[in-house]
Amino acid sequence: MLEKIDTIPWAKLQHAYGSAADVPDTIRSLTFSDKELRKNALWVLYGNIFHQGTRYEATPYAIPFLFELIESEYIEERHKLIYYVVHLALGYENSYLLEGINPRQIKAELKHAHSTMSEQEIQNSKDYGYSYLALLDCYSFVEERIPILWRIIEKTPKNLNNEVENNKNRKLINAAIYALAWFAEKGTESVELIKNQISILTHENDIANCILAIGLLSKNTEPVIDISFLEKYLDSTSVLLKTSAAIALVKYPLTNQIIEILIDSITSNEELRKINEIPFNDGNINGYASGMLSGYAQNEDEEQKILLAFCQVLEKLNMYQATETTGFVLDILNRNRTTPIKETDVNDLEKNERIALRAIANSKGWGEDISFANFSLMMRDAGLPHSKKRLIEYLGEYY
Repeated sequence: MLEKIDTIPWAKLQHAYGSAADVPDTIRSLTFSDKELRKNALWVLYGNIFHQGTRYEATPYAIPFLFELIESEYIEERHKLIYYVVHLALGYENSYLLEGINPRQIKAELKHAHSTMSEQEIQNSKDYGYSYLALLDCYSFVEERIPILWRIIEKTPKNLNNEVENNKNRKLINAAIYALAWFAEKGTESVELIKNQISILTHENDIANCILAIGLLSKNTEPVIDISFLEKYLDSTSVLLKTSAAIALVKYPLTNQIIEILIDSITSNEELRKINEIPFNDGNINGYASGMLSGYAQNEDEEQKILLAFCQVLEKLNMYQATETTGFVLDILNRNRTTPIKETDVNDLEKNERIALRAIANSKGWGEDISFANFSLMMRDAGLPHSKKRLIEYLGEYY
């Protein structure tokens, strides 16, 4: 294992902090039995070859060796390495959550971006080790190794009597299934494999993870795959499975059943705001449902119904959840607007628009005692007063 890692000219490659000469030893540290040493090694790799979402010329060279570790049954916490290689392939994948990844499109865009680089961009690429071709290689290198994840899913024992081993295996399988969701070029085979897993798995969270993965894959797999077998879960007594199926089956136009399930999810089921065993949207299934509602609403009636649902829950959310949901609210408020809200007399706003702004003013998105900079910036970019005080002043008697 890792026999060929020193054949790579790491010292001549760059990452966020210059020479990548430290990468091979850091990868070797992932094989250690000491949990803290492994944790530190992964932390280092998140900082150098994946720095705040940026990948560098050294990054794709690391991927084959990381997969060697993922494939080995002797490596602990392989699920964390699977999540890491997904980050290496995509950056922060949650930005693709609503529509998934179209592999043909993302590859074409990266090739085009490389071919149209300015002289300054070319020089920056040489100076800092960043390049569009490295990003392309990162995605392609992980995509080529999807069959490794298939084998892990098929061969890893399920539903063992040993609870510790069973939980370890569940984490590994869930991570592998999650990873498959982002690589639609192999979507037909992946969906069939995941579908077969559903009948084997017994934990509700694991089944929901499969449903969400199938839904995401179906959006970009060619030829189009039939996922109507998920419709039975829309009538499930499990709120999680029902909501996951509704998210997976979302398409244009939204059906009344899908809308009602998703609205019920975000307004009535707080337990769906954080499910640690489900990696999609970091376990915030309500946030995922909110994004689908916002992204797929097509007419004014749908938008207003969804807008009021968001307002109903906004004041209950923590700072980060409120920021995410406020973004969806602002999308709906500005969808057909030509004049920024702050330049519009508050009396000229629709009643539901004032309700939405009042909900935003009362949300925790602003932070405790101080203004949360990202929230304020989002408000400013959306053409609204960018402090809580100014928004309340704008609303006046409607606050």
